[in-house]
Amino acid sequence: MGTTFQCPSCGHPFVLEDTTGIQKTRCPHCKVLVALPNSRERQTGAIQPTGDKLIRLNCQCGKQYAVKDTLAGKTTTCKHCGAKLVIPEPAVENPDGFPHVPRKMKPVLVVGIAIILLMLVGGGFYVYHTVKHEKDQQALREEVQRIVDEAAVLAKSPGSAIAASDRYAEAMSKSGGLDSHELSDAIRQDMDNLKPAVEAQRLRQARADQQRKEQEQRLAAQKAAEEERKRKQDEAKAAAIKRQQKEEEQRQREAKLGITIALVQKEFREGNFDSGDIRDKIIISFTFTNHLAKEVSAFTGTVVFADLFDREIKRVGITVEDAVKSGHSVHWDGEMNYNQFMDDDRRLRSVERQNLKVSFKLEAVIYKDGTNQKFAE
Repeated sequence: MGTTFQCPSCGHPFVLEDTTGIQKTRCPHCKVLVALPNSRERQTGAIQPTGDKLIRLNCQCGKQYAVKDTLAGKTTTCKHCGAKLVIPEPAVENPDGFPHVPRKMKPVLVVGIAIILLMLVGGGFYVYHTVKHEKDQQALREEVQRIVDEAAVLAKSPGSAIAASDRYAEAMSKSGGLDSHELSDAIRQDMDNLKPAVEAQRLRQARADQQRKEQEQRLAAQKAAEEERKRKQDEAKAAAIKRQQKEEEQRQREAKLGITIALVQKEFREGNFDSGDIRDKIIISFTFTNHLAKEVSAFTGTVVFADLFDREIKRVGITVEDAVKSGHSVHWDGEMNYNQFMDDDRRLRSVERQNLKVSFKLEAVIYKDGTNQKFAE
């Protein structure tokens, strides 16, 4: 009957039939080379491992291996599934030389450690929050005190009571974030002491505002009156200019259409030695129409003869001393001495009456009421 041994690497038991002369053998399960015990140790069935330290390696497929610690950090291949395995560092050994397998921690101990850690973290957070809060409070107190000091300076300056009150109100608003109400009470007392001065300054400002408003209203009224006066002046000037323009247009219209002329007759009469009138003459008859606004007693001007192409033939000055009412006409007969050596006389004689154009340029009139008027060229 063989001897039973237990592998110190994988823990599986195995049997050797004959151990005579055998000092080392391989575990049939994990293939680790192990040293067989001597005769005394065989009574316990224990096997001493060889001088090489072993590392237990587990594959995901369930196979277990024991490799030398000199191979730690290297990669090997599972002989069963072919997966790549990384050999870990060797475990800490007990004094007996076998690998140390750590024991599982008890749940009560885990909970206790967790509670201790939570207490440490919570305490640290509390201390941090307390210190930070105290720093924030100190900074806020300093800021509030700075505003209070500024307000106190303003309160002593003439005409600055409202500004000081505003600064106190700002300090009061900020002091609401302080844990202590001592500073807030002091600010409230300063504000109460400042109220009479604030009310007096506001009253002075209201009066000044009212005076300024009244001054602005007076200036606005003066400006409006000045603008109205200027507007009336401009309207008067515009009316005068318009009246002058109308008068000028009337004068021009009267000058243009004041008294018009129409040729009634033109004939040539030779001189007669028997009658004693030896000079040749051109006999003409005109009709003058008064387009002026008033009745005229006499008028004078120039008659202009022209051909059908408006080419001037001759000019003759005429004065009519017959009264003509406004809108009425007067007939005038006259004659002109003919000079055969004058070109204009020859042309005037040669042009037939129906081919003559006649215009009258009025120069002056004497009205029935005794007034007179001259007309520009």
